[in-house]
Amino acid sequence: MEFFEVINKRRTVREFEDKPVDLLSIKKIISCGLKAPTNDHLRRWEFIVIDDIEMRKKLIGKEGDNIIKRDEKESITIIDNWGLTDEKQREMFLYAIPRQAKMILTAGTVIIPCFYTSKPLLQPISLSSLNAFASIWLCIENMLLAAVTEGVYGVTRIPKSPGSVKKLLNIPDEYEIPCILALGYPKKGRKVLKQYKIDPENKIRFNKWDNTIRNRK
Repeated sequence: MEFFEVINKRRTVREFEDKPVDLLSIKKIISCGLKAPTNDHLRRWEFIVIDDIEMRKKLIGKEGDNIIKRDEKESITIIDNWGLTDEKQREMFLYAIPRQAKMILTAGTVIIPCFYTSKPLLQPISLSSLNAFASIWLCIENMLLAAVTEGVYGVTRIPKSPGSVKKLLNIPDEYEIPCILALGYPKKGRKVLKQYKIDPENKIRFNKWDNTIRNRK
């Protein structure tokens, strides 16, 4: 698949067919993740593949059970409390919120990326302290793009209590988890929401903030 086609086809998917992602595809996806640049040049990244449904249930925990049972009215209340007013943004969250936990149970595969860090993640003393965190997200985006070539799509979810996830999965103290990565084959007939189309001419600036392509002389 041509690179720009991959970029254009990349989508966030939260509803999946009842079909596992085979190990060969998982290896290809992770292999592409490992091609991403890394802050210390060592790629001290590990990946936990969770294919056991009981372990996935433990992963989402009671909070996940409550999310699955959440109705539209509750989701609207959450969105209102966040102060969101943009209609497209509200529509996106209204669709996503009830599926935050169920997608982990129904995905073709669930992968937990882990990255080594010598400093407390939530106590950075400078931007450089976050280099390891930034690097693993480069890895994750590589994986999401690689998945497209396998017909696999997915979504990331940042756990509310990463410490509990680390304990559940026996992850060493010196490793952190950036997210839970749910991947699978898109469910046929799922609702597909439209994003805003953004013209790069409105986003590129030259030399200082107020000099965009449109008003550059």
